[in-house]
Amino acid sequence: ALRPMGLQVVERPDGFSVQGRVPLAGHRIDARGDHRMGMLAAVAGALASGETQIENDAVTVSYPGFWQDLARAASGDATFAR
Repeated sequence: ALRPMGLQVVERPDGFSVQGRVPLAGHRIDARGDHRMGMLAAVAGALASGETQIENDAVTVSYPGFWQDLARAASGDATFAR
């Protein structure tokens, strides 16, 4: 799902392995309701050039304050719309 951004993601029993090169390219991502993929796409999107849209992110399942914390970590370098 993140290949169009320039990332290779391999699912592992305990999480994901992610490889890629910068600059990442913004893209429309469907997280398919997987909160882990939604968070991964959001962090990648914050680092990417261009706009990233994430659908079906479900991040509040495991991390209710995720969007606020990511916005704080981005220090104004990224904008998050809900």
